[in-house]
Amino acid sequence: MKTRFFLFLCTALFVAIPLVRGQNQFSETVVVLKALYEDETLAFYRYREYAKKAVKENYPNTAKLFTAFALSESVHARNFRDVLSSLGAEAQEIPKPPIEVLDTKANLRIACEAELEEINNSYPQFIDKIRAENHAPAMRYITFAWESEKQHQNLIQRILSGTGIFFRLLAKRIEEKPTDYFVCQSCGSTRTRLPPETCPICCGSPQKYRQIEVGE
Repeated sequence: MKTRFFLFLCTALFVAIPLVRGQNQFSETVVVLKALYEDETLAFYRYREYAKKAVKENYPNTAKLFTAFALSESVHARNFRDVLSSLGAEAQEIPKPPIEVLDTKANLRIACEAELEEINNSYPQFIDKIRAENHAPAMRYITFAWESEKQHQNLIQRILSGTGIFFRLLAKRIEEKPTDYFVCQSCGSTRTRLPPETCPICCGSPQKYRQIEVGE
């Protein structure tokens, strides 16, 4: 019995020590990944609610755009959670908070501002914080997320230009020309058409992309 207990204890220590060492060695990376995991999860919740509101207001194509963003954010959150797990750091479940949902015009404006803040400020700052620790998977997945957010920029800029007095004209143009959206399940890359060969961000197969449908 004592021998079995000793072997069990040795096995537990063998597994635990590298995880503790990983957390200590990559302490800043763990902090950043936890923050990103929470941010991306909350963004997923928010965009899902915005999509539902767009459907109610008869903006199905805008709803697809919000749904694509939601799926992209959920892929990022999953990747950050998996890296945290590999470092022995638990990513706590993020409960869905109360979400303020306005009309689609206001929701688009809020979404645009949030995405541009991530692209221009949040992700560059996070990468700078963990650069010295040089944890390869963390750097890879954070870069994937940042690059996929950059793909939104053209869409976001177009929407930003139309969320003022010209919103109705913009919305009409968007809805009259339905757009397909595809999201890579490996990195969150968001496109309006499938890549011809490989994902431009993670180099995965186009088969990794999922087409967005209204009402998902």
